[in-house]
Amino acid sequence: MLTQEKVTQAIAILNELGIDAWLTFVRETSAGGDPVLPLIYGPHSLTWQSALLLSRTGERIAIVGRFDAITAERLGAYSEVVPYDQSIQPHVLAALERIDPQQIALNYSPNDVYADGLGHGLYQVLLGYLAGAPYAGRLISAEGIIGALRGRKTPTEVARIRTAVATTLEIYRRVFDFMQPGMTEAQVGAFMHGEMTGLGLRETAWDRESCPAVNSGPDSPVGHAGPTDLRLERGHIVHFDFGIRQDDYCSDIQRVVYLLRPGEIRAPGPVQR
Repeated sequence: MLTQEKVTQAIAILNELGIDAWLTFVRETSAGGDPVLPLIYGPHSLTWQSALLLSRTGERIAIVGRFDAITAERLGAYSEVVPYDQSIQPHVLAALERIDPQQIALNYSPNDVYADGLGHGLYQVLLGYLAGAPYAGRLISAEGIIGALRGRKTPTEVARIRTAVATTLEIYRRVFDFMQPGMTEAQVGAFMHGEMTGLGLRETAWDRESCPAVNSGPDSPVGHAGPTDLRLERGHIVHFDFGIRQDDYCSDIQRVVYLLRPGEIRAPGPVQR
């Protein structure tokens, strides 16, 4: 399972960076989850205050509300699942006392939005829980861990990315067979969306209105404006930017097509000046 791969990878990163522990502290994630949770907790929500604690010596501890415990156990990524009913504080302190980390990487970052899932209010709550213990002075940002974890792909992630790329290239092949001079950019974009639907896909890699980008000729607005009612003409260079989201992983591929003028058998070469 991907979550198990990523948690194992995270422990290796802790050892590489010489950081004793990584604590991801969250609550009510359905209302705005931490960006790292899909990697270390899969697609599931956490309701009460929850602590996912990994150590460089191999501890994998999930401290969660009692009604989230079964889901955490089924993940198979955490060797110890600690359910609670009233307060998470004593369980967090007990886990930290047992590990006694000299550095605790926490899910905040001044630089990386994907590593900055801990809100200021919840950070204040955590500091309150740690008051009187030595751990508040040992907190550091987890951005180095999370950056490495997101950037290094496991075999499962690589396979998913390759599948998304292959699907995108197939949609490109179909649109190149379909498109003709006289069609509008919007018609070509709609065809690509229709091919996605036919393949059972719902999500583009970014905003659907501008994915794909279809830019025909010099008057088309390049950027993220989305396809327009401009018509494809012979002699135009048509630029595409398109990607899909498939099994939680994305492609992002650009292509350029030249529409031959009458009598041309290939695109003209660069103008010599």
